[in-house]
Amino acid sequence: MAKGIELPVNVMVIIAIAVIVLLGLVALFTFGIRSGVPLQIQLEKGTACTSLVNSGCADTSPDNIDLSIDVTGDGKVTKKLAATAEFPADTLQGLCDKYFNTGKSEAACKRVCGCTGI
Repeated sequence: MAKGIELPVNVMVIIAIAVIVLLGLVALFTFGIRSGVPLQIQLEKGTACTSLVNSGCADTSPDNIDLSIDVTGDGKVTKKLAATAEFPADTLQGLCDKYFNTGKSEAACKRVCGCTGI
């Protein structure tokens, strides 16, 4: 008789684990959506901030960190050295200003990246 009970208990445990994982995923996506910043932007910010920190927060300007996505909205990914009036550079500073409300402040952008003592 014990074997007949084991199968439903095992199935219930698997279902419970699946529900917990599903709720975790829902919470993760809800938190990401609630922040108002798309996942691709968050990922690019992480990559650019890593470059900033590795270059030295105090010595490097976020305006000198190029991105691999178009944050200026001109339809083209433009590096700092190739920037023109028509195609401004897509930099970490631009990403901070547009998505993290840093108000063109270099120090505020560095704080978004986790730099302290700036």
